[in-house]
Amino acid sequence: MRLALYRHWITPLVIGSFFLTSATGILIFFHLDVGLNKLAHQWLSWALVIGVILHGVLHLKIFKSYFSNRTSLLLILTFLTVLGTSFFIPKKQSEDPSFGPSIRALSSAPLSVLSIVANKTPNELSARLSQLGYQEFDSNTPLNALIGNDLKTQVRILKLLMSNN
Repeated sequence: MRLALYRHWITPLVIGSFFLTSATGILIFFHLDVGLNKLAHQWLSWALVIGVILHGVLHLKIFKSYFSNRTSLLLILTFLTVLGTSFFIPKKQSEDPSFGPSIRALSSAPLSVLSIVANKTPNELSARLSQLGYQEFDSNTPLNALIGNDLKTQVRILKLLMSNN
């Protein structure tokens, strides 16, 4: 079976799957994907991979010529280098998300200050904290002295304290 017999569908496969993968990739990049965009991108991009491989085999002589051209080879090696470096995990400067410092600042404030931010009385905050199982505190106690320094816990408790429910 000769691959050239399939020329009439290999190139359209590459073209169509390129459009699909490019469009869904751009939507995902800009966080505009909806419905099945991400799933289509993940699974149907295999059609692009298969199509490009078959297209390369179909045009093997031309494909090989790119490895003898200095400019082409440099471009190919550049992308392979970028691919290789994409596997390195960068050292994290901070484990906190961008809102972390704000949450930490609120959590280190005394309940009397936090009550102003929450637009509630210190007694209302104390009652909510008591409902959550926190005891033995006064309006000068910083929230983090009660709940600790875990950011997720601080976010959860602050959300409960700030809510109108």
